[in-house]
Amino acid sequence: MTMYRITGIALALLSWPLATVAACSDPPAPKVNWYGCDLSGRDLQNQDLRGAVLQEAILVNTRLQGSNLTGVDFERANLRGANLSGSRLDNSRLVRANLAAADLSNASFRKASFDRAIITDANLAHASGEACRFYDAKLNNADLQHSVLTGCNFEQAVLSGANLEQSDVSEAVFDQATAEHTSFRAARLQRARFEQANLTAADFSEADLSGAYLVGADITGAVLANTHLDNTNWVDRKRCKPGSIDLCR
Repeated sequence: MTMYRITGIALALLSWPLATVAACSDPPAPKVNWYGCDLSGRDLQNQDLRGAVLQEAILVNTRLQGSNLTGVDFERANLRGANLSGSRLDNSRLVRANLAAADLSNASFRKASFDRAIITDANLAHASGEACRFYDAKLNNADLQHSVLTGCNFEQAVLSGANLEQSDVSEAVFDQATAEHTSFRAARLQRARFEQANLTAADFSEADLSGAYLVGADITGAVLANTHLDNTNWVDRKRCKPGSIDLCR
């Protein structure tokens, strides 16, 4: 190997983008690379972290409320007990992230992906997440009251014991989801899909299921008091008549 070739290789290595190397001591900034860093308990409130790399980072009990987290990659990050209330997570990736007992109340996560994430016992009340993804996510006992989750995908997700009272989940997809003892009281569920979903003992009291699709769903013990079922596609493929309330007529 000639000296010129060795020199060329050395220069190429030196010119490798610095963004590929995680520097856990770097200050908060857009596109900061904190891959795999332990930031547990850190105070990162009201920071601009747009486009940051936080894959596999440890953020247990970290304070991120009010921060701009648009486009951040949190894949496989541990955010257990973290406070993300009021933060902006639009277009962020939280695939397989651990958000158990995290606070995402009043957060915005439009088009964000929570696929296969653990979100048990988390607080998502008053959150806004249109067109977001929760495919195969675990949302047991999560609080989603008054949230806006229109068009979100909850396919095969587990929402047992979750609270979606007075939330707007119209046009959302819950196909093959498990929502045992889940509360949808007074929720907006127009044109939502529940094909083959497990809705055992779910509470749909005063909810609006107009135009929803429940073919093949298990509604054993479900509460349908004052539930609007206009043109709903019922579990037996029957289409409910306009004006149907409580029962599919």
